[in-house]
Amino acid sequence: MFIYARGAGAVSVAGTDTGAATMIEMAGGENAVTEFDGYQPITAEAVVAAAPDVILMMTRGLESLGGVEGLLEQPGIAATPAGENRRVVVVDDLYLLGFSTRTATATLDLTYLLHEELDPPLLTLLRTDGRFETLLAGIDAAGQTALLSGEGPFTLFAPTDEAFDQLPPGTLDGLMSSTISLQAVLSYHLLDDAYTAGALMEQSGQPVQTLYPEGQLLVEAEDDSLMVNGSALVIESDRQAANGVLHIIDAVLLPERPQ
Repeated sequence: MFIYARGAGAVSVAGTDTGAATMIEMAGGENAVTEFDGYQPITAEAVVAAAPDVILMMTRGLESLGGVEGLLEQPGIAATPAGENRRVVVVDDLYLLGFSTRTATATLDLTYLLHEELDPPLLTLLRTDGRFETLLAGIDAAGQTALLSGEGPFTLFAPTDEAFDQLPPGTLDGLMSSTISLQAVLSYHLLDDAYTAGALMEQSGQPVQTLYPEGQLLVEAEDDSLMVNGSALVIESDRQAANGVLHIIDAVLLPERPQ
């Protein structure tokens, strides 16, 4: 079931002949609502009767409801299999329904997310989130897509778009214009092996080698949080992927230049 929301008072569900239904079908799923065309509000009874196993939403829509907890407060949702199991799949708005040159990749990524038996790779987590457009552009420009599509396992400290925006003026443009520099910086955000937040806390204060040969990271536990190199806070941790683990950070890590 796809739910379109722009606040608790503006919630509708996708029926047949909708972009959302098309994406669900292309990803190997089945739309739970087939009684009407287009997008319509439906009653709590109809939601329960549809019995969706998964609820699909766009990022801003879920945010407008106050997250998963707010979604579960909507009439009928908590009584569905999806609500009982908290099976909510969230994808960036334009990535899901933009129907652009990215549609084939979006369909593949949605396939991973809709089917529990499939573990999504790190790139799927990045592409469907909506906060990593700059990081993804850098991965592509650096030729590291194949690396992050590989078996791994890796630990990726992923800076958000806001983190890249905080770089000094000209720094990002300089990185994007130099493949070697870009590869060095991105490799500095990668560890060879999957380290959960708990494992990193156990090694607090000990340098950890990155995939950048000249660089190590200092990960330190501060109360219940993790800081990387004293400048980047881990704002979300332990997002599991088929080929590693993702930790989201609020600052870009820049390695020291070799002497």
